[in-house]
Amino acid sequence: MRRLEGLYVDIPAVREGTAGSFIFAVAVVALATVLRVAIDPYVVGIQFITFFPAVIITTFVCGWRAGVLSVVLCALAAWYVVIKPQYAFAGISHQEFIALLIFVVVAALDVFFIGAMRFAIRNYRDLSQTLERRVVQRTEQLARSQADLAQSQKLQAMGQLTGGLAHDFNNMLAIIIGNLDLMKRRLQRGQTDIVEFVDNAMEGGRRASQLTHRLLAFARNQPLTPAVVDLNKLVTSASELLRRTLGTHIVVECVQSGGLWKAFADPAQLESALVNLAVNARDAMAEGGKLTIETANSYLDDAYAAKHTDVKPGQYVVVAVSDTGVGMNAETVARAVEPFFTTKSAARAPVSD
Repeated sequence: MRRLEGLYVDIPAVREGTAGSFIFAVAVVALATVLRVAIDPYVVGIQFITFFPAVIITTFVCGWRAGVLSVVLCALAAWYVVIKPQYAFAGISHQEFIALLIFVVVAALDVFFIGAMRFAIRNYRDLSQTLERRVVQRTEQLARSQADLAQSQKLQAMGQLTGGLAHDFNNMLAIIIGNLDLMKRRLQRGQTDIVEFVDNAMEGGRRASQLTHRLLAFARNQPLTPAVVDLNKLVTSASELLRRTLGTHIVVECVQSGGLWKAFADPAQLESALVNLAVNARDAMAEGGKLTIETANSYLDDAYAAKHTDVKPGQYVVVAVSDTGVGMNAETVARAVEPFFTTKSAARAPVSD
């Protein structure tokens, strides 16, 4: 089996320090010696031309131990093959001795640098494998954490949906129950002019039915039914119902813009949003106050759209609801437009005649 990583070849049979690596060194030096003898007539003055490659190849493949052995064997082979036998040991010339010494030093440096390179590559490989294992482990941990988070978010969403539904239906029931109470009081006083309260109660029931359809659309991820809407008419219709529902301690004022553009939206959803905002405003003004519903044309430019990625630049119609109550904190404001979000439990709202 061979594994190539960059410039590093790992051959198990000749790995560093094994018997196979030393046998490989001897074989390469022997081959280099045979080649040197064969080309001797053509390489006059280049004594060690085949021995440098032998040292480099051996060190690169087998490591520094086999590289050191190859340097020693190449030096001996050069001594007896390249340096003429007539010099023997005692009669070697200074030039030949210096050449041999330079070969040994340069070959030793080659072994050192190639060995250092192998060491660095091996460490890099080991670190890479360790990093890969850790990445796999962290990925598995992240997947488990994401699954736990998804389950937690699912439970949180279910809790939010349940509380929000209770709150929204409570707002619808407040309209129905409030008008029924007013009808009861008038009947107890002998008054029979209750048609208006019956109509208001039926309107509250109609809005509750629309809320059910909205819930089904939300649960099935289905689009709602947007249409061209005259917001001035819609606000006027909703404000008449709100005045009866909120009680006499809340003053409802509508400020409608002239020349208001038509809007493309779901009327039922807009009405539901207005009712929810109005009932919330009533709860924030327990001692009484003023609720203002305004409409206006607006243009959102590129700068605004850059800060709010959920909208596009262009012309819009604004419906603003304000009151003189205690207001909302920053966290509630950030989540105020979430479907079925509420900060209250279901409770029957007070009504007054």
